Amino acid sequence: MLEWFRHIAMLGLLVAVSLETAHAAAPAGEIRLALVIGNSDYESAPLKNPENDARLMASTLRELNFQVWEYQTLGQKDLKRAMRAFARELQDAGNDAVSLIYYAGHGIQVDGVNYLVPVDAKITSAASIERETISMDSLIQMLKPFPVSMIFLDACRNNPFSEALSAGASDTRSVAQSRGLAVVRAEGDMLITFATLPNTVASDGAGGNSPFAKALAKHIKTPDTEISVLMKRVTGDVVAETGGAQRPQQLSQMQTEFYFRRTANAAAETDPLRALLAVYPPRVGVG
Repeated sequence: MLEWFRHIAMLGLLVAVSLETAHAAAPAGEIRLALVIGNSDYESAPLKNPENDARLMASTLRELNFQVWEYQTLGQKDLKRAMRAFARELQDAGNDAVSLIYYAGHGIQVDGVNYLVPVDAKITSAASIERETISMDSLIQMLKPFPVSMIFLDACRNNPFSEALSAGASDTRSVAQSRGLAVVRAEGDMLITFATLPNTVASDGAGGNSPFAKALAKHIKTPDTEISVLMKRVTGDVVAETGGAQRPQQLSQMQTEFYFRRTANAAAETDPLRALLAVYPPRVGVG
């Protein structure tokens, strides 16, 4: 009899553990698409970690049932081609798709507009900016139609083209430059997250990844936690690691609650006693 009860208890514990560890990353029928880019090998002002950050984020998002298009070290033509290809994938997926873009690399702010910088960009004047870069506005417009969309920018490094832009500024078009990236407005049901506050500079990281990439990859795997809560935890980790020098900022118009990972039965927390009652309800009681 004692052996039989031990068998029941062990089975109950196994059920409890399996229920706690079985995660359904995405609800049935939800299509998740992500574009992940890491630009490190710049012809001028190379960066150490964006390629590592992109690999980390891509593998993490794949664990969470995202279809991921991952790229490293893209020149201007390839960066624009990747953007167009991802836009087509979003259109094919339909209006119910969850869309996400993660970009690590150089980003600059000029005249209050943010631009993502390809590795082969040759920016010598204001006139060359739109030709040589990708505006952040184009990303926002790409994701705007979708019910849940997210943009994560770990791109607030120092502007390597600052001196060239200042030297190339003409009387007919002056160039207003600032550190970091400018404030933008999220559109549609969208979350935009900067690795640091506007007009400040983010760290590339002393180790293998930036502080922002490490914290983001860590916390989005937390089950049954809504994204707004996750991002508070990301902010806390980045602030702690950088001694307060860097604080991520979220700009959100999201009305829909979004969870990167959901447990199979998020509504009911399972413990061994409840597992026993579920497996052998007529035979096991409380007390």
